[in-house]
Amino acid sequence: MSQKSFYRRNQSFLVLVMGVSLCLGTAWVLAQEAPSRSFPDSPYLRIDPEKIRGAEVCGECHAEEAELWMETKHQTQFATLHQSEKAQNILDNMGFRLAKRESLCLRCHYTATVRRDQARAVTGVSCESCHGAGRDYIDIHNDYGGATHDTETEAHRLQRIQGSIEGGMLRPSGDIYAVAANCFECHTVPDERLINEGGHPSGSKIELVAWSDSIRHNFLAAQWSSDRSNRVPTMARNRLLYVVGQILDYEYSLRGLANATKRSPYSKAMERRTKVAYRDLKDIYRVVPLSELNEILNLGRSITISPNNEAELVSVADRIAPIVERLSQNHDWESLTELDPLVSGPSSTSTAGIVDESDDSGSDSDSDSETPAPEPGGDDEDDTRVPDQTESDPVSGGAAIEGRILSRPAWFQTEQYQTTVPGCSCHTNAEEWLLDDTHSQSFDLMSSPRAIQIAQVYGINPAERHLGNRICMSCHGTVVSGDELEEVFDPVTCESCHGPSSGYLDPHERGSGAGFSLGQRRLKNAEDRAVNCSRCHYITDERLLAAGHPTEENFDLSEKSQTIKHWPDTKNVKRDSPYPELSASSLTSAMASVKTSRPVPFVNVVQVQPAPTTPSVTQSTQTTAPRPTSGDFQRPQTLRTSRRSSSGSLQLPPLPEVDDSTSTEELLLIVKRQLERIYKALGRGN
Repeated sequence: MSQKSFYRRNQSFLVLVMGVSLCLGTAWVLAQEAPSRSFPDSPYLRIDPEKIRGAEVCGECHAEEAELWMETKHQTQFATLHQSEKAQNILDNMGFRLAKRESLCLRCHYTATVRRDQARAVTGVSCESCHGAGRDYIDIHNDYGGATHDTETEAHRLQRIQGSIEGGMLRPSGDIYAVAANCFECHTVPDERLINEGGHPSGSKIELVAWSDSIRHNFLAAQWSSDRSNRVPTMARNRLLYVVGQILDYEYSLRGLANATKRSPYSKAMERRTKVAYRDLKDIYRVVPLSELNEILNLGRSITISPNNEAELVSVADRIAPIVERLSQNHDWESLTELDPLVSGPSSTSTAGIVDESDDSGSDSDSDSETPAPEPGGDDEDDTRVPDQTESDPVSGGAAIEGRILSRPAWFQTEQYQTTVPGCSCHTNAEEWLLDDTHSQSFDLMSSPRAIQIAQVYGINPAERHLGNRICMSCHGTVVSGDELEEVFDPVTCESCHGPSSGYLDPHERGSGAGFSLGQRRLKNAEDRAVNCSRCHYITDERLLAAGHPTEENFDLSEKSQTIKHWPDTKNVKRDSPYPELSASSLTSAMASVKTSRPVPFVNVVQVQPAPTTPSVTQSTQTTAPRPTSGDFQRPQTLRTSRRSSSGSLQLPPLPEVDDSTSTEELLLIVKRQLERIYKALGRGN
């Protein structure tokens, strides 16, 4: 065969060889010229990928653990997470193309190694995500000093453990705090832009005892017994795990809030999470008044819970870990049986029904009658957790007030599903709108002297008005199901209007259209919207009206619907047809039907003296004429508000009550928020 014929017959093969050679040569040259990567400094990574040995290496010895891990969501989501529409929306919003390459997804959803000078996901959340990257400790961990696991000397075992720790291994039997911190590093999403712009959830509530049971892999024979089964932790272990988990929740909520640079959906979520975590720590302290818990609570009492406060928040968070180390070592967790009801969870979840009127006077005390533990850090002025008691006749002098004391207005329907809060993170435009809307100020109104007066005349201890089972929070806050006996931290939120989300959230996110049969409200229907809005904007409860609460009979649903418009969401929701709009006539007609079915009753309004500067109220026994059934309630002249009636004035809520105990930081924050409202009313933004 001639040389020419050979080249002609093998032309395609030779072209391929030359092409591959050229690519390899170019890659080699670029590799020589390119600077070395610094993966530990990557904003996309939590663990150095060059130190990852891989789950298959761990599985060579820990076969049972590896087999169980393969079935957990930590690993199964490796094949599915990036395919979801929600994940694709977040990637698009953040400007990333692939989830499993260099993107923020690598920090928490995957375990990455270096391939072709690039960090790439190889598994989901794996052994080294929780126990530390294994390169520097795996050989030490596997070295039994020439013996086996069963025949290793005690001295060598201790040496091996210490060497592994120094190499970066995190051992739950030795430092549960360090291992559990990995959970909160990811389940408290510490990235402001990822939430505000990307639409990622701000995190999830973790209760370590319940949550860790789903990933339990206690197979080591030497841990508690010679049994090779997946053993359940002892109750002493669960008590420690529970307390450590609650402290970590508080610490990482502080760290998350420290990353907030402005008032936004992210800062709002972190503020709420921080307050709830602090409240939960106080609950534990009441049960077991441990000195270390008191230290942590005292640290948190003086800090400002607000965005753009990184230095102070991080400083407090950094001081918590050493305290926890002492707490875990200084106490006999076998004997702390008082914690068991908290660890096991409440036996009932809801007390949100009607509070029956009683002939027996309730207590005005702000403290639990069965609480022997002292309050953390001395006087605790913000603690409003009190027994579920009400006054049958709060008016001094024995004057009667019409109606019964309720924890929810009678026209509020019993919800089949649960309110979860916080926020609907996919709808970032709507969340940003809500921050500047008056609905988000509904909670602030409860601090006004006027609100305090109404609460006390109604029969509520003013210190209790923020509790979830007080009627005030039906409209001025969003009560998380199961927390009805606790203080409410949220104003009117998405679920206040769209319905409790425990049933419809998952199908709604999948776009299945099944949400309306699972608790989601049809607000695109005029009748349903009228019923929904009238729950709070049309008051017909006898006792509330007698206490001086306005009726809002002139509420114009059609007009208000235009001012609260935050739809359609074109950023995250793709529509195939025009968005349905409701006509003014349909909304007006629907609201009229509500008023016909639930007219305003005639009541005698209790006359009160001017609102004082303290929660104490002096009440007279005089009453006004019967309330009319139409038109706004005409307030007594002694109960003026800070709003003026002239068309050129600013419509601002009253300033919250302050006294000598109010800190400088709190005063500045009050002034700041009022200035923001003034700027907004003047049309100048925030």
